[in-house]
Amino acid sequence: YIPYSIIDCSRPLPSDKPHIVYGYWVVDSESTLVIPAGTKIYFAPDATLWVYDGGSLKVQGQRGQIVSFQSMRLDAHYKDVAGQWGRIWLSAGSKDNEINYALIKNGTVGIWADTLANNNPTLLINNTIIKNMSAVGLLAQGSSIRGSNLVISNCQTASLALTLGGNYSFYQSTFTNYWAGNLKTTYSLLLNDYYVDQKQQTQLRPFDRIEFINCIFYGHNEEQLSFDLKSKSAIPYKFDYCLIRHKASLNEAYVNCVINQDPLFVDFANSNFEITDSKSPAIGRGTSTGATLAPLDINGVFRSGIPTIGAYEYTPKDPNPSNR
Repeated sequence: YIPYSIIDCSRPLPSDKPHIVYGYWVVDSESTLVIPAGTKIYFAPDATLWVYDGGSLKVQGQRGQIVSFQSMRLDAHYKDVAGQWGRIWLSAGSKDNEINYALIKNGTVGIWADTLANNNPTLLINNTIIKNMSAVGLLAQGSSIRGSNLVISNCQTASLALTLGGNYSFYQSTFTNYWAGNLKTTYSLLLNDYYVDQKQQTQLRPFDRIEFINCIFYGHNEEQLSFDLKSKSAIPYKFDYCLIRHKASLNEAYVNCVINQDPLFVDFANSNFEITDSKSPAIGRGTSTGATLAPLDINGVFRSGIPTIGAYEYTPKDPNPSNR
């Protein structure tokens, strides 16, 4: 038995005080939870926000007023400790979920989109940071997701895991993995298109589409992409104008990509993945298509002309630190 409570969704969640979650916090069927800008939500160990079948989640953060999801432990020792709470679970049948300007950190799975793909995205997610998860940052299973200006980093298994088919499009996003311990099984991206059933039979779940435009995949390990694919159908993924750390040989799925060149982040050790070094190979290497889809970066900087690859548009270093 897991203790749970049904959220009153008759009005937006109050943002004037923090919320502390124990057990399962449930958005019931045919209900929509609206979380306004500036709301702070703290989770006890294993606590989970569960959007049930038929329910919807609308996270309405704004630039400068993000919505934060993190552990209830705020003392310095727990600042960057992963696995302190459960997950945001968009369960099978949840619909029309939207997340904008959120910070999700120090849990087990940042977002678990366990939903059936449909004609419309199960999840629209933009301008969001997910970091320091003991399993996966964003885990999708047979879902439909569209995202831009995402920064997902430092997760023990993978920062982004797309599994069991689905339809996915990501633009101008940064996926990195500098997980402590430098594990060889830690990736920025993991793809999987099958499962083994109770009779030990392999069941294929091929992807409809996976598209990345102007995205970064980088981290400690020489290989940042993991492909666990068994379907014999056409290659389901496409990387357009991406910067990738990748050991395997390239195929037609990689279009005008920058391969195995350090993006020169400001400070990856402290999860600062902005680009201010004029020597970064990500500068001016994107396609204008990405800038059209996401004209402002995650900090609100306008992308003009040929954009920088990733969630952050290049901004030169300030030679006078006193101006900051």
